[in-house]
Amino acid sequence: GLNFAPDNDGKTFIALVNGAGDRVIDARIFEPRPTHLGESEARVPDGDALFQDAADPTPGAANKVTVNQDVVLSEIMYHPLDDDSRGEYLELYNRGAQPVDLGGWSFSDGISFDVPDGTVIAPDAYLVVARDPAYISATYGLAAGRVIGPAADDATALASFGTLADSGERVTLSDPRGNVADTVRYFDGG
Repeated sequence: GLNFAPDNDGKTFIALVNGAGDRVIDARIFEPRPTHLGESEARVPDGDALFQDAADPTPGAANKVTVNQDVVLSEIMYHPLDDDSRGEYLELYNRGAQPVDLGGWSFSDGISFDVPDGTVIAPDAYLVVARDPAYISATYGLAAGRVIGPAADDATALASFGTLADSGERVTLSDPRGNVADTVRYFDGG
């Protein structure tokens, strides 16, 4: 059976218990989010350890998440030869047939960055995300619109963006609903 116990904060404790009601089989604290109305929380794939915040409602069927996976991390410069963190960047590639509006997408793990509203990546096109967009644009001769990142004069944004670990780590790109669009674990090899 299921037991529901809402509290004063709008959270609900949900427990799946055995038939006798004396053993918890699984439990979850659910907090409805106004940004995810009409969506559910689900373990994807079924039985996974973690819940995803914005899954498709699929009562009586396998859990699933609809996420645009046309945009992928295609290149990571995490350890420039001169050890200058201004040379670090991530490159995104749209392998799909349609433009993708990346406004509200975000990076977590490795760096922390919210893609600005109005950022669109065309089909078969690349977009570079850099700690220092002006430096990357000048170094590689890229048009300013092809490189995004934190404002150079915003110390808080730069600190939040962070730097990529030279020995390796995971970088994750998520859509506006928080669902993972792509994730890459990079590391030194040899």
